Amino acid sequence: MRRRSLLISLGAATTVGLAGCLGDGPPTDGTPGNGGDSDDNDGAPDGDPVLTAATLSEAACEEPETATVTVDEDALEVHVDGCIVGNTGCHVPVLVEPTFEDEPQRVAGDLLRVRIATVDDSDPDEMCTQVLTDLGYEATFVFEEALPTSVEVVHETHDGDRTVATTDR
Repeated sequence: MRRRSLLISLGAATTVGLAGCLGDGPPTDGTPGNGGDSDDNDGAPDGDPVLTAATLSEAACEEPETATVTVDEDALEVHVDGCIVGNTGCHVPVLVEPTFEDEPQRVAGDLLRVRIATVDDSDPDEMCTQVLTDLGYEATFVFEEALPTSVEVVHETHDGDRTVATTDR
């Protein structure tokens, strides 16, 4: 019986001794000294860039399985023009990553990874050409306050994932 009392006492003492040490880190409410934006007056935000909008539209295809990245520092935008190969004439390009659902999101590690895939957009009774088809696209990513330093464009294809463009600013 004394052993149980001792173990319970040790458990409570250990818990009290660690109180405050096991938190998830400092709060990030934006005030100096607690993980938010620091007030170091250099004008640069702390942390990862924040993505506020992402769009993808179909475009002309210049060269299959390629992409070009353009960074507009004044508008805080990243533009990707590319061409992916679809499995049939009914496939269309889709943005797989980043997933953007009308809420700002942080770009982890200062790397914008753009993942493009193709999906069959046909109706169930629609006939599709059974031939690999070049599909052009334009994607635009809008940021708040800062841009990512690196961009990587990956195509998901019938042959697997393929990195088709990378850029560092």
